[in-house]
Amino acid sequence: MIDFNTEYYIVYNVIKYKTIFTTERDFQLIFRLYSLFLESNQVVTVQQFESKDKLTQELRVIFWNHDAYICWASENREEYQTLIYQFETMLENEGSIFTCNTSTDRYESEFPYTYFPKNNELIDWIPVTLIKNYFIRNILPIGTMVRYIGNGMIEKNKNLTGCRFLKERTGSIVRLGEPNKMSTSFRNYPTDLLAYSFDHAIQVCMYDYGWLYRKLRDLNKNIEAYAEKYLDSCEHSAVLVGHNSLGDNLTLHTHRLTETNKFTFTISVRLSFDDNDIELSYYDPIPNEDKNLPFYYTHPALVERYIKTKKEHKFKMGARSSVLLFSASYIPHTVNFTNDIYLFFVYDNVTFKPGMFEEMTKDCQVNSFPDNPSGRNLFYKELPDSSL
Repeated sequence: MIDFNTEYYIVYNVIKYKTIFTTERDFQLIFRLYSLFLESNQVVTVQQFESKDKLTQELRVIFWNHDAYICWASENREEYQTLIYQFETMLENEGSIFTCNTSTDRYESEFPYTYFPKNNELIDWIPVTLIKNYFIRNILPIGTMVRYIGNGMIEKNKNLTGCRFLKERTGSIVRLGEPNKMSTSFRNYPTDLLAYSFDHAIQVCMYDYGWLYRKLRDLNKNIEAYAEKYLDSCEHSAVLVGHNSLGDNLTLHTHRLTETNKFTFTISVRLSFDDNDIELSYYDPIPNEDKNLPFYYTHPALVERYIKTKKEHKFKMGARSSVLLFSASYIPHTVNFTNDIYLFFVYDNVTFKPGMFEEMTKDCQVNSFPDNPSGRNLFYKELPDSSL
């Protein structure tokens, strides 16, 4: 029995084929069935499984709870029943059997279960495998870090591993640009590191997968709306994406300096749940008297040399959404990549609204370097679940 999934309401659409099918499938019918589920906020996700002998297929629809299912059914019953009737007719002509079961029937699937965290104020959806793969093939390559070498020539950046977009302003958080830069830091600013905006990049799926475009667009706005509750301004903002198709991990790095120590405010969102939790690795803060301090931002090799004699700290970042607040200019850090997609919305060198730094740092799961005399701390807080 499912012990971790009892709050979910699950519908199992199961097909038993008489033989391995050789007739042409009505994929438009299947696509319409998928769309009927995915367009609803009551649905957590849809999973499709197939047995090794290819004689059994299961389309598993996971609702947030039974009330969510009742709401969905009241809105979609007629269209759903029409699609199911067409589906059953197609299968009967092949001699196959279609059955529909639910978790209240105490039905136990022969396929494995996945734990999905509840939704929160930022996100209430999980991409199905088809859409996840589309994201990996079509959006990740746009953000792969490249180096502009001049004369219109662009090459893959050999020193950086990851995927990076610029984060456009959609709310009240002011982007300050590049004021008051340390002269040595400014000379080492990576002018060759070009990137598209995240808002622009996600437009590639506007027509192919309008559902994914709308979900990412809304998530982008939700992130900014959440951040503006705490922040007045930032110097720079970006969106980083993590997935093991990009490599084993994000390049170990620090962030750009300002004349005073300012925090980086990062909101992490986990899109998929097909692998183990990722881990953040970070090291003891760099002191001001370090002669290489102005150069770490653009020279990852210097960061690698620095950490050789420093203690490594780690913790898992498996939550659906979380906030990482730390002195990223002084704390070298990286994260490993898995077969899950993570989005990291980064606001660099931020200024908090009055009292909101204290509000954000309350009840954190992690508080590293609390005794650091320069205030170079690291805080990690998981966002709470929200009800539908």
